[in-house]
Amino acid sequence: MDLVELLNPAIEAHNMFDATEKDIFDAVMEAKKVQGELASTSDDDNEPIEVPPTCREALQAMFVLHKYTNVINDLLACTVEMNLGSFARKIHMEEMHDMKDTKITLYFTRKE
Repeated sequence: MDLVELLNPAIEAHNMFDATEKDIFDAVMEAKKVQGELASTSDDDNEPIEVPPTCREALQAMFVLHKYTNVINDLLACTVEMNLGSFARKIHMEEMHDMKDTKITLYFTRKE
C-alpha cells in the first residue's frame, strides 16, 4: 500500500465522486438542523449559572489555608503552602498586567 492509497482509500474516493450537489446540500442542511436542535436543548436548562469566586475571595481563602498550614509541620502542609504562594504570585502578576499606564499630568488640571 502506498502513501496515496493510505491517505485516500478507494472506498472514500468512490463515495465522494458519487455524491451529487443535492446530496451535499441535504447533508449540510441536516447537520445544521441537528446543530440547532442541540443548541436549543442546551438553552432550555434553567439551571442557575455558577459564578466563580472573585479574586479577593480566592485570596481570602488562600490566607485561611496559609494560617492552617503554619500550625502543621508536615511535608504535605509545606507543599500546600508552597502552592499557595505560587497562586498568590500568579494572581498579583495578572493584576499588574491588567493595569494601564497613565501619566501623572492626567491627575492635575492646568491653570489658565
